[in-house]
Amino acid sequence: PLMRTGGASDGEFGFPEEALEKPDYATEGQWDLLASKDAPVEESAEAAVDVVVEASSPEESFPWWLLLLLALLLLLLCLCCLLLLLPTSKPPPAAPAPAPAPAPAKEEPAEEQPMIAPPPPP
Repeated sequence: PLMRTGGASDGEFGFPEEALEKPDYATEGQWDLLASKDAPVEESAEAAVDVVVEASSPEESFPWWLLLLLALLLLLLCLCCLLLLLPTSKPPPAAPAPAPAPAPAKEEPAEEQPMIAPPPPP
């Protein structure tokens, strides 16, 4: 708020008192320039711009340590998933390949048996 302009920006009309407290990203000098009715308007305007720029800087809106923490958590999650996917024991051995079928035996010609003549008729 530009408290120097009075009205709601100076806490009137039910404006929240918390909004009139100096934020961490503003310096005492900047905050004093926003409140002083005696300071040159150009200096108050410059202080307002500086406060807005500082409030919108990435360092202020998203702390670097939080990025580091998120990266570490992501790494931990990846490691846990990797451990879950690794087999816990050796897989069973593969079944041995079936033995090749024996080659069919070559048939040797049967020995000729001498023919026995049938007995003569009576």
